[in-house]
Parts: sequence; C-alpha cells; structure tokens
Amino acid sequence: MVRAAFAFAALFWLAACSPPANPPAVLASEAPAEAAAELAWTLSAEGYGPIRIGMTAEEASAAFGSALVAHGEPHPEQCESYALEPGVEPQGMRFLSINGRLARITDHGSENFVTSEGIAVGDSAADVRVAYPDAIEEPAKDDGPPAHTLTSWATPAERGIRFYISAEGVVAGITAGNEAIGLSEGCS
Repeated sequence: MVRAAFAFAALFWLAACSPPANPPAVLASEAPAEAAAELAWTLSAEGYGPIRIGMTAEEASAAFGSALVAHGEPHPEQCESYALEPGVEPQGMRFLSINGRLARITDHGSENFVTSEGIAVGDSAADVRVAYPDAIEEPAKDDGPPAHTLTSWATPAERGIRFYISAEGVVAGITAGNEAIGLSEGCS
C-alpha cells in the first residue's frame, strides 16, 4: 500500500512539473517589449517617452530614433524650434530648445498623443481639472486662441504641463517642460 501511494505521488509530481504538450497561445494583445514601450509613451513635465527636457537636439533625436529638424531661428544657439522629420509621427509635436537644451515639448493634436494622466487634445477643460486638480487657470496672453490656459506645476515655476483651452472649453494644445511653458510663442 505504501509502495502504491509512493508511486502515485511520484507520477503526480512528474505530471505537475512537466511542460504541457500544447503550450498556451500568446494573446494577440501581447506586443513585443519595444512596441509596448512605444505605445506607453506619454507627455509629462519631464519629457515625452525617452525624450527628456534638458537634452540637446542630438540626444533627443537619438532617443526618438528620428532626427529633429530645425526651423532655422535667427539665433539658434539661444533659441531654436524643431519638428520631426516629414513622415515621422507624431507630426503635431514641436520642440523648443533654449541655450542648446530642450526646454519644452508641445503637441497640437497628434493621434494617440496623451499626457501621463491620460489627457489629449480634444478633451474638455473639466477632464483636465479632474486629472490635474492643482491646475491654475490663467487668461490667454494674446487676443487670439486659446481662451485660457490650465497649468499644473510638478515643481513650482520650474517643471510643469500647460493646457491651451479653446473658447469651446476643449484642449487645443498641450505643452510640457521647464519654465518655458509660460512663453506664448517661441522664446518670447
């Protein structure tokens, strides 16, 4: 009887430790690590995905895997605007470099572009207030759009994210980075 129990236990243990004859299928939603990481890129006060505020344009290009194209500002060593190469998404992104370092990243409606709190262009100002309850409302600096801005500072007056809110009450653009998010256009 003891011998039969031991044999049964040994067979049970071998069956439990053996790999299944047909391994479970990988779900279609399980993407490779690179694709999953790219899908998870979000905008925050620190940057966008691997692109960090404070990088040079060359470092940001390497991190993104595609060159940032300079717009040719009059004094590029002091202030330069960049976009992604034509055909590289998200095309709505713009980068601002001050004194050779990325100061802010802006988006005006690229597909699948969201903040770390899930806000995208087209969301309501109310959605922004829920996701960023500390956001400070300010009137627009110019007479034209946006109607006002909502700014959430990760580090007061140093790092934050600003939402440009249209007269209709929806997010028209998002910018994140250092104190340069307070500039209305370029370096002014």
